[in-house]
Amino acid sequence: MVTIPIRVSEELAERLAPVQEYLDQIIELGLQHWQGLPETDLTPRQRIERLLRDTGLIVPLDPAIARRYTSVSRQRQPAVHAGGKPASQIIIEQRGIS
Repeated sequence: MVTIPIRVSEELAERLAPVQEYLDQIIELGLQHWQGLPETDLTPRQRIERLLRDTGLIVPLDPAIARRYTSVSRQRQPAVHAGGKPASQIIIEQRGIS
């Protein structure tokens, strides 16, 4: 095994301290991902999302579900009208019994 000294900011060192026993795995995964990236201009967020997706930590959203929540023409369903006494009246009656 080889030791490679690197310089990191104090903030990064604090974030890495809890996972220091896994640093070799983290670096290897990061390097594999970095080498596999196409030469496109990805934002940092897109890079992180791709990394998480490639490692299986997140899954892409089903297009049918995405359409359901992004459609502008969503209509509200009519209210369901149930028969019987209102719940407030039932509660008041039960309180009077005890």
